[in-house]
Amino acid sequence: MSGLDEGLAHLVEGSMDGFLRLSGYKPCGLKGMYGVRSGAAPVVRAAGGLADAVAEFVFVPDGVDGMVDAKDAVPEVYRQPDRWRMLQRAGMRQDFFRDVSAAT
Repeated sequence: MSGLDEGLAHLVEGSMDGFLRLSGYKPCGLKGMYGVRSGAAPVVRAAGGLADAVAEFVFVPDGVDGMVDAKDAVPEVYRQPDRWRMLQRAGMRQDFFRDVSAAT
């Protein structure tokens, strides 16, 4: 199998509780958007659109310590079911469609 299977990618993203995204530069942050829309909590590097799409677990570009701190915060929130569901629902309510983002 070669190339990207978009359907499979969305199934995998939809089955995750969270994911770690280590982009050096991502102008639009699609993977972060896909993650939050499916209820996953992305841990992302504050780069491009990822910083705009993800609010909870964002780390600054310089150094590994920020990534480790953000990653380590996830299980702490996950062990609080009400807070975790609130985080998931907040992400799934985000509207990334062009007509909404163009109006802001």
